Amino acid sequence: MSSETTNSWIFLAVAMASGKSPPTLNDIIGAADGINHAIPTHKELQSAFDWLTQQGLILKEGKKYRITDKELVLYGEADAKSKRIFGLWDYLKGRFSDLNSLQKQ
Repeated sequence: MSSETTNSWIFLAVAMASGKSPPTLNDIIGAADGINHAIPTHKELQSAFDWLTQQGLILKEGKKYRITDKELVLYGEADAKSKRIFGLWDYLKGRFSDLNSLQKQ
């Protein structure tokens, strides 16, 4: 799985698991399984959390993860493009690929 695919998968899981309070790791893993019918590995989670934090999309608070306003905006853009989960995921993969390309320049 490419980094963009993993990062967008975990991004969606955090967004979907965020209700009235910040989600725990178990909440995020459950949401990720619901999206992809797979449990993310420790390496996938750590890599995605590191990247999403560096991008200012999530913050870790104790044992929970909080989405930022930046994530809410990006999730809203994805939702406007497609109401289907795989459409959201594809849109986010493209955006994350663009971000990675810009950072390498």
